[in-house]
Amino acid sequence: MKMKLINRGDSADIQLIGRLDVNAAPDAERAMLDAAARFHSVCLDLEHLDYISSAGLRAIKNFYIAIRKNGGTYSVKNVNRPIMEIFEATGFVRLLKL
Repeated sequence: MKMKLINRGDSADIQLIGRLDVNAAPDAERAMLDAAARFHSVCLDLEHLDYISSAGLRAIKNFYIAIRKNGGTYSVKNVNRPIMEIFEATGFVRLLKL
């Protein structure tokens, strides 16, 4: 898995690329939590996310909790159909306001 952080001053985009699985989730979570602490607004760009496991879902949930706790805002964009189906099946579609 690759991640790309695009710093936009007070906001940032995080591009998740590849597989957000049990091996990649800890590093991805650390990066997302760091962004939640550093930026007022963070957008997760999932256009190139090929797969997400329960560990990846947990990382996104922890990001969601952290950014809201810090008073920030978030958005999610470019969710492809396979990932959207997982979000719908798990209820993340409501959590992430998709």
